[in-house]
Amino acid sequence: MTLDAHKTAVYHSAVDSWLLVVLGGAMLVSGTACILVVVMAGDAVASVIALSTGAVGAGLPLWILTSTSYTLTAQELVVRSGPLRWRIPLADIREVAPTSSPLAAPLYP
Repeated sequence: MTLDAHKTAVYHSAVDSWLLVVLGGAMLVSGTACILVVVMAGDAVASVIALSTGAVGAGLPLWILTSTSYTLTAQELVVRSGPLRWRIPLADIREVAPTSSPLAAPLYP
């Protein structure tokens, strides 16, 4: 596939159902723990800490699930996954192969 200098192609990552269940479970546990701490602690400081931790615990997996994408330009591959970003020059890519491995992830040194 070749792209001219001004075009881009964006590919969103597929999400397997098992991963959706695992991350959804993690978000549910995080939210439940947050609510329990707020209800049981009765302390404003503990509640703020619990709500902050719960927001990260539920928000980060959701952010990763909804935002992982690969943008191909004429010069580079831009990988986005939650708060992480990689810019990989196309000249550095040696191989592209499909995978169904659960270990596959948008990792780049």
